[in-house]
Amino acid sequence: INSRRVVINGQSFDELLFGTDNVYLSRTGGNVWDAISGRLSPTGFVSALAFSPVDGEYVAGTDDGLVFIKRAGSGAFVEITNNLTTLL
Repeated sequence: INSRRVVINGQSFDELLFGTDNVYLSRTGGNVWDAISGRLSPTGFVSALAFSPVDGEYVAGTDDGLVFIKRAGSGAFVEITNNLTTLL
């Protein structure tokens, strides 16, 4: 397993994210995994993941340079690659 593709939530240690071409979420310390995205990139794989516990968001980056965010309460990851400078 590529360690860049596994992330533990620093505020809830049973909550983990794992990335392949999709993003998976476990709230059971890794015993059960649920897909929380479809394939994010047609040519790349998830290479970076992050929790944003303050905002309740998940962020994923792919090895072909795309960046996605899943906001609290939303159903899908949205690509934000072109808007990074306005979001920061």
